[in-house]
Amino acid sequence: LHSLMRKHLLADLSPKLLDKTHNVILDFYHSKLKEIQLSHSHLNLQPILSEAYYHAQKRYPKTQLTTWLERNDVKNVFTLLAKKGTAKFLLRLFQSITQSIPITSLDTEYLDIMIDMRHLAGDYIGATKTIETILSHYKPSEIEASQVLIRLSIRKIHHQMFYQPVNPLLQEAFLLYDNNRHSNLSREIEFMIGGNLGVLSGEYTLCRKWLRKAIVSCKSSQDKPLLSRVIRKYAEIVKIAGHTTFAERIFKYGISLSKGFDRYELYLRCCLADLYVITRQLDLA
Repeated sequence: LHSLMRKHLLADLSPKLLDKTHNVILDFYHSKLKEIQLSHSHLNLQPILSEAYYHAQKRYPKTQLTTWLERNDVKNVFTLLAKKGTAKFLLRLFQSITQSIPITSLDTEYLDIMIDMRHLAGDYIGATKTIETILSHYKPSEIEASQVLIRLSIRKIHHQMFYQPVNPLLQEAFLLYDNNRHSNLSREIEFMIGGNLGVLSGEYTLCRKWLRKAIVSCKSSQDKPLLSRVIRKYAEIVKIAGHTTFAERIFKYGISLSKGFDRYELYLRCCLADLYVITRQLDLA
């Protein structure tokens, strides 16, 4: 019945009234977007963003749709949904967006989110190729001067570690760290070296050194999302060393930090459950 009603409304309304309807409904969803907070469930955020985009697509021509996507309230909900790990929903939405707008017209923040969601969905080679396509349009000096492009360079190494040898990637990461001009990106490279590449190399002393660096950097900058990720990796390294009681405390601290970041809290809870299995606390696990 709902489908039939929609079909006949779209067929019978005059173009002028239909445009007005899209405008009114989009304004309603704009007010909803402004109310969105980190604590809101992704299940509530998804239909708001989906409906807002549908009516924006009807209201604006393609050139203005790009401008609509640059609104802070629209970007904010994309960012929150990425932090909550809603890869399937966001990739489906990006597929719809790129059918109307060339991918090269998208703001680099959206490209970063899209690449991250591809990574989360397991498409590591696809994520790497997208970054290489973007970076190929810039000179090395332009990449070094841009925080967004350096961040993409960091992500590129992160994606490659799933299908390339780790030692060359470690050397590339050290070089990136030494040449980095942006202090707020240093903690991301520290995390990648200590929490990802170092773990793959089996050099756990190296891991602890770089993860401690990242913890200090994250605390000083109050970067809670990254800190919760660093904490998880650090606790895993402590657990491997046999310090299970200390690791449990670290995992619980990480969980307390990650409230609202569903994706990171889930990782931490799974790791804590694994710790309880190792220590034979199966009911707790």
